[in-house]
Amino acid sequence: MATVRKNKEGFTPRQVKAAMEARSTMHILNAPSTKSLKYAIRSGLIKNCPITEEAINHAEAIFGPDASTLKGKSTRPTPKKTYDNFFSPPEELYQHNRSITIDHMEIENAKFLTCIDTTVRYRSCIPVQNLKTDPVFEALDKIFRLYNQFRSDLEAKGFVFSLSFIGRCDRIVTCGHNILAFYNF
Repeated sequence: MATVRKNKEGFTPRQVKAAMEARSTMHILNAPSTKSLKYAIRSGLIKNCPITEEAINHAEAIFGPDASTLKGKSTRPTPKKTYDNFFSPPEELYQHNRSITIDHMEIENAKFLTCIDTTVRYRSCIPVQNLKTDPVFEALDKIFRLYNQFRSDLEAKGFVFSLSFIGRCDRIVTCGHNILAFYNF
């Protein structure tokens, strides 16, 4: 990686001083792009400006691109869109019982309902507003909708679901039994 000291080696002290003044002027003018600053100097938009286009080019060669300009004007590229990709489990993972462990957790006053399918180690975490019956039932409904998509396959294979509730939240236990009755599991 080239350093500023190495980059200064090909320039005279007068050129280095002019490059430093050009970079200073660039910051005083609220960090325009190099192209915009050259255009302003070439057009005479800045009266009595001692900076030349050559000094700007030397500043670019010595100091590299201006960090404040890059930070203020460059943006992060748009990330790729993610898709929910649910698929039927492969035949090797089918067993005759399915164990699901359900619990709730709280992180900085945000409440979540967690679910771990202990057979295939599938984990899900669903945010809930509170641990009252309706939000918990909706969260469990989201979890069991995934299993309900493959219900005919699961019933044909003779699956038996068992729920384990960790913790002491009676509402989760009640909603869990209600959701199993709702889906006829």
